[in-house]
Amino acid sequence: MPITINGSGTVTGITAGLTSAAMPAGSAIQTVSDILDTAYTQTTSGTTTYTITGLAAAITLSNSANKVLVQVSLKTAYAGPHNQMGWWLNRNTSSSDNAIARGATDGSRTRVSGSSGYYTDSEKHIGSESLTFLDTPGATGPHTYNIQFNDAGGNGGRFYVNRPRDDSDADNYVRGISTITLTEIAG
Repeated sequence: MPITINGSGTVTGITAGLTSAAMPAGSAIQTVSDILDTAYTQTTSGTTTYTITGLAAAITLSNSANKVLVQVSLKTAYAGPHNQMGWWLNRNTSSSDNAIARGATDGSRTRVSGSSGYYTDSEKHIGSESLTFLDTPGATGPHTYNIQFNDAGGNGGRFYVNRPRDDSDADNYVRGISTITLTEIAG
């Protein structure tokens, strides 16, 4: 039976529906996201790895050959003697953390997805950082994506999300919003 669309947008001729398996490679199958719109602060100790609390999205793929398009938008600030905090995308599958979307190994340099610095121009500044990465988990999941960070130098400091390093309750201080969006892409 031919598939037709009538003048009102009704599709006829489909008897079993369109499954995700029938979608061509590159098609978006599903999208999930999470938003963090409150302030987050973490004081670091040594080289301990931390996870941003309240910003994580989980997706279960319909086929192990499919990919996950990850889009991250972070609003960050940092205060401390080391003057930077490295962060990276983390995928947790079967209770195992996997640091992904990081720079290549190069000597003693720390591999990260991004880095938040100490902005000397304004204690009211929030840095805007983003990441777009096409991940291939190789399994149906579920897969949970979040952001982890640490002070690789172990000097200690404070990492802020959605707020500047100084935070007076006044209209000239700001709040931001951070997001993580996952889209399953047919493989």
